[in-house]
Amino acid sequence: MMMREPEAWAMKPRKLTIDELERPELVLDEFFRHVPMPQVREMMWEGFKVLVTGNFSRLNIRERSDLICFFEQLEKLVEGVHVLHSRAKTG
Repeated sequence: MMMREPEAWAMKPRKLTIDELERPELVLDEFFRHVPMPQVREMMWEGFKVLVTGNFSRLNIRERSDLICFFEQLEKLVEGVHVLHSRAKTG
């Protein structure tokens, strides 16, 4: 799938605090402090299955909340890694 070049504003982090923008490694520390690697794998798999099967309504309230929270944390993680990557490219 070909993607067009994103707008400049779309490349900017939206979820990171000023401290996290200055020190994006904080986001990585925070993510893995709350979500150990085995749970990351499990949550990603559960999210994928729900996406493909459409079974979100079959999850209980706690499972839905956990999945939503995980993807919010994952978004911050990706933004933090993007900041680190951008800095490494511009060196």
